[in-house]
Amino acid sequence: MLSPLDKFATAYNKYRHQFYFSVKMFSDSLLVRHIFNAKQDSVRKNLLIICCVAICFWYLQTLWKKRKLYWYSWNVPGPLALPVIGSAYMFLTLPVTDALQVVHNITKRYPKIAKIWFGSNLLYGVYDPVYIEKILKSPNAAAKDGLFYLAFKDIFRESLITAEVHTWRKHRKLIAPSFNQKILDSFVEIFVEQSEVFADQLKKRIGQKDIEIYLLATRCTLDIICQTAMGVDMHIQTTNGDLGLVLEKIFDLAMIRTLKIWYKIGFIWKMSSPGKQFKQNLVKLFSITGSVVKRKMQEYEKRNNCEYLMAEIEEEPVVKRLAFLDLVLENSNFTEEELKAEVDLFLLAVSYFLFV
Repeated sequence: MLSPLDKFATAYNKYRHQFYFSVKMFSDSLLVRHIFNAKQDSVRKNLLIICCVAICFWYLQTLWKKRKLYWYSWNVPGPLALPVIGSAYMFLTLPVTDALQVVHNITKRYPKIAKIWFGSNLLYGVYDPVYIEKILKSPNAAAKDGLFYLAFKDIFRESLITAEVHTWRKHRKLIAPSFNQKILDSFVEIFVEQSEVFADQLKKRIGQKDIEIYLLATRCTLDIICQTAMGVDMHIQTTNGDLGLVLEKIFDLAMIRTLKIWYKIGFIWKMSSPGKQFKQNLVKLFSITGSVVKRKMQEYEKRNNCEYLMAEIEEEPVVKRLAFLDLVLENSNFTEEELKAEVDLFLLAVSYFLFV
């Protein structure tokens, strides 16, 4: 029997001519390619120079447009900012859950105010009550722009948190009366009912090693907000509804877009996997809230046509329990899309604070 070395020698003698021929052909092709590339060197160099000049010009133009921000933020403390990406390097490789810990560490290191550059976007983290008071008293405090609003505009649309100043003032004036103390007191019964359901759900899990307390608390909170905001009992706690998971997924994906600077570009976000998931979950959410709002508006129109007498909340000693959506319909002239946006804001705001 031939040894492995003898087998190799036999195969080498058999195929060495083919091997030499292949090597020669390969070297010839490299030579031709080198000659061909040599002819294109000048073109490539020119293209490279043009690209470098264009990038430098764009960067200098960005610096010039942001010169006032750089000037006024020069003495404000904050984490190291690199060219082009700023401080976004701190979040690029982190999952969303760890990003909040990074923000917490920044607040500990800079306890009053900190600046954070996300690419060309300057963000301020303000923690000192004196600074916060000055900001909130500013006439420009209601103006909305920047990275956060880019990521959440698709979610909140023209609601209170993202609307332009004139829309914000109009909506705030119409919505504010729906939050007087008598109306809030009328919701206590709902709080008690849903808290009892929450307690029952916890009792069913006695003895289990692990309990998803966050998921259970989210379902309880959503049941409460659905009844108080929309006047509909969704039975999310007892049916294990997936509305809470949908809302959580929406916020996870929105935070991904906020923290990953390349997703600022619209078409990249839409074509990416997170962008497609984001759209799918938004469709699920809007289909739920949209159907409820549409039904409520139809009921309201029907009551008006039948001259239905609504209870006057300000004059009755016992307040008839009306959901936020009913109250807004009674006391304003919101369009269907505006109502949908405000109801979605309530649901998402509750989920956001649980998420944080």
